[in-house]
Amino acid sequence: MTTETDLIVGKFYWVQPALDPGTDAEWEAEIQPARFAGKNSESALLWNYLAIEGDSDWPVRWIGGQIEAPGSPKHRP
Repeated sequence: MTTETDLIVGKFYWVQPALDPGTDAEWEAEIQPARFAGKNSESALLWNYLAIEGDSDWPVRWIGGQIEAPGSPKHRP
């Protein structure tokens, strides 16, 4: 599991958003990729979710590992 201090702005991570009891879309509470966009003025984490336009401060209840792109230097032999 990744901690808040390990996050790098602009990198993608597996996250699980906090449950929204008012939504009918089950996928919104499932583990999904999101780009870390930094923090707002209240120090809330900001995320770019795939289905939401712009930065979202919707809280996450779990942050998994960083997602590496297959062509990134870390994956080259």
